[in-house]
Amino acid sequence: AEDANAANGSGETVWAGTDANSNARRALFHFALDTIPANAIITNVEFEVTAITEGLETFCPNFELHRLTRTWSEGPGNPEGDELNGIDAFIGDATWTHAIYSGSLWTTPGGDWVGAPSSGNSVGPAAKYAFTGPGLIEDVQSWVDGAQDNHGWGLFGLETHEDTARPFASSEASKPSFRPLLRVSYTPPVHVAMDTNDSGSISLTEVLRVVQFYNSNGFHCQAGTEDGYAPGPGTEDCAQYTADYTPQDWRVSLGEIRLTGRLGGALAGLLGAHFRAADLAAPDNLSRFGAHGLA
Repeated sequence: AEDANAANGSGETVWAGTDANSNARRALFHFALDTIPANAIITNVEFEVTAITEGLETFCPNFELHRLTRTWSEGPGNPEGDELNGIDAFIGDATWTHAIYSGSLWTTPGGDWVGAPSSGNSVGPAAKYAFTGPGLIEDVQSWVDGAQDNHGWGLFGLETHEDTARPFASSEASKPSFRPLLRVSYTPPVHVAMDTNDSGSISLTEVLRVVQFYNSNGFHCQAGTEDGYAPGPGTEDCAQYTADYTPQDWRVSLGEIRLTGRLGGALAGLLGAHFRAADLAAPDNLSRFGAHGLA
């Protein structure tokens, strides 16, 4: 049976799969997503891990990432050798039975996770392996939106056969290039200054605001107003008003008013979608637990 009190919170490797006695090993990963703006649209997610042991030439199928549903802690446990069997848990480690040793228990031994995998891949010789797919996009989108709490993923190997475990570099790996990596591509949220209540449509009141700026022969920055601007000349040290789009001269032209009127309820065409990619390396205190994680 799996060792209820073994952990590997700070070792250089994490293990997933089964040992020669069919005891399961599971690895947990967590990435901070603070650099992604709220309401961003996630377009692609790639989770990359590095298998590090030479000699395991056979590809093992059915390595899966499952979204975790409970808070856990990495902890200080740091076993010697190949780290497959972990070490007696320290306070703050995660184990097969504890999400946070020795207080918070998993609801189900082995971790609390969503049954349907978010992604899967086969793993063989020492190399980098990428997990992708719509399931990962859905997970990250739900975390960015706040619909689900971000507890990361569990990496599970083939647990119906013996000796399927593979070691992967952890966030404590001595070679930084081997550490787990999450690549997230997203479209930042579009905010249109004239849509002052962020309703996703431009009301008559908001159109009249643009007309007001036209009639005043310009506008300037003014904190505390409904949109951050005021008619007439003044300071110009804030973000450019969206209706002042061509040229951006702190004045609203008749042509710009006509564009505003044609927009009606659609804002998507006003600002070009800007594509960014964020490489999110797991911080040293957030990558995974157990043997590594759950031994």
